[in-house]
Amino acid sequence: MSLHPLTWLFAVTLLAALGGRLWLATRQVRHVAVHRDAVPGAFAARVSLQAHQRAADYTVAKTRFGLLTTALDSALLLGWTLLGGLDALNVWMRDAVLPHWGALPYQLALLSAFMLVSAVLDLPFEWWRTFRIEQHFGFNRSTGWLFVSDLLKSMLVAALLEALRGHCALEHLH
Repeated sequence: MSLHPLTWLFAVTLLAALGGRLWLATRQVRHVAVHRDAVPGAFAARVSLQAHQRAADYTVAKTRFGLLTTALDSALLLGWTLLGGLDALNVWMRDAVLPHWGALPYQLALLSAFMLVSAVLDLPFEWWRTFRIEQHFGFNRSTGWLFVSDLLKSMLVAALLEALRGHCALEHLH
C-alpha cells in the first residue's frame, strides 16, 4: 500500500517534533540534575539549598512525566489519524446518529465523542500528575472527591457550551 506524500510528511514531521521535544526535555533533566547541589549565585541570598534541591527534584519529576505524556500523545495522534481511529469513530457516530437526527447533530456528536474519548484517555495522566507528582511535592490541595467533582463540572460546562453552539447553529439554518 502506497501512502500519499502528505501522509509521509505528516508522520515525519510528527516524529521529528517528538524527537526534538524528547531531546530538549532530556537535556533539561540532565542540566537540572547536574546543578541540583548548588544554588545559582544570583539567588543564593534568597533561596536555600534545600528549597533549590526541592525545586530541582520537582522539575525533574514533571519533565520526566512530560516525556512520557508527550510520547503517548504523539502515539495517540498517530492512532487517531494514520491508524484509523478517527475514521472508526466517524463511521460509528455516522451510523448511530446521522440516519436519525441529521447532519448537524451528527457533526456535534462526532466532535463531542472525540472530546470525550480524548478526555477519558487523558484522565489517568491527570490523576497521576495531581495525586502523585503534585502531592509528593506538597502542591496538591485537592482530594479525590474534589478532583472528580471538578471533572464533572468541566464536563457539564463543555456539554452546555456544545449544546448552545448546536442550538445557535440550528437557529442559523432556519
